[in-house]
Amino acid sequence: MQNRDNLHAHLAAVVESSDDAIISKTLDGIIQTWNKGAERMFGYLESEMVGHALDTIFTPQDRAAGVPADELRRAREEGRAEDERWQLRKDGSLFFCSGITTPLDDGRLHGYAKIARDLTDSKLVQSQREALLENEKKLRAELQGANALKDEFLAVMSHELKHPLNLIHVNAELLTRLPEVRESPGVARVADVIRRTVLSQAKIIDDLLDLSRLRTGKLSLNFAPIDWAAIIERLADAVQSDARAKDLAVSVEIDAEASIVFADAVRVEQIVWNLLSNALKFTPEGGRIQLRLVAEGSMARLDVADTGRGIQPEFLGQVFTMFRQASGGASRQEGGLGIGLALVNHLTELHGGSVAVSSRGLGQGACFSVWLPL
Repeated sequence: MQNRDNLHAHLAAVVESSDDAIISKTLDGIIQTWNKGAERMFGYLESEMVGHALDTIFTPQDRAAGVPADELRRAREEGRAEDERWQLRKDGSLFFCSGITTPLDDGRLHGYAKIARDLTDSKLVQSQREALLENEKKLRAELQGANALKDEFLAVMSHELKHPLNLIHVNAELLTRLPEVRESPGVARVADVIRRTVLSQAKIIDDLLDLSRLRTGKLSLNFAPIDWAAIIERLADAVQSDARAKDLAVSVEIDAEASIVFADAVRVEQIVWNLLSNALKFTPEGGRIQLRLVAEGSMARLDVADTGRGIQPEFLGQVFTMFRQASGGASRQEGGLGIGLALVNHLTELHGGSVAVSSRGLGQGACFSVWLPL
């Protein structure tokens, strides 16, 4: 008998010291016991709650919906009733509560026990996380919409500019062939400047169109084994006159084992041309440009190295980003919109390759590397 009394006393002490609310109720839902945890959680003293229905801690909406009675029914029919809901304190404040109600049955049902735990902090964290995720989704959707509008604008603008530029180019070519122009070196020089300027702007527009097609998935590639070495040598020959005009030395070094790659010939030519023209643009008079093609495992690597203006270390990570150019005005003075290198990056990735850039800093030149599958 004494052991049983000791056990009961021990259990009563555990119930009273628990941080959880532990409540017992009659079959009608009238409170019989109300521990210290329930007092702390709900704000009601034991004397205020014993003999009263537990409905007091439910919100008016839950009481109107019959939640307290449904909780007892589920505990009686299913053996336990679990719920997580907002509940009321004595001061009228809400907190998020997790509860389990079980029947008290020692051969016959004579009441219910409810254990409740305050989960407000975790609920608030969850709500904040859900709000952040929802905001992130909205922001991502807005950014995707803005990108789609930008791509559409670039495509329309590029298309609208192509036609007048083509007319200017055709007329500039016709102008240079007129006998009167040929007899006047000054006029011929002006016509040639117009022709070169139009070709430069047309190249920028073509790059814009290609970037727009890339971003909208409308650019298709025709893969086949191609002679990368021949493309490099042909483009290097094509720029010799421009290089001589700036007293630049352009050299080519080819590893025969790296010559044949599996790629789209037109797009590979575009990659090489953008890197080579970039080197010509930013290498001052008397400088050197070297194109070196080598085999590296299952890939062929092209290095386009120059002794030009170089790149600040903090800008190296942004070189291949669209519309990004180094500060200081040098890039703007030389012309361009920061499109060519972004296009090189996208085209290379479509080929299953990669790009990289290195530079010791301003005035130390730069080396752009492209890897394509052999």
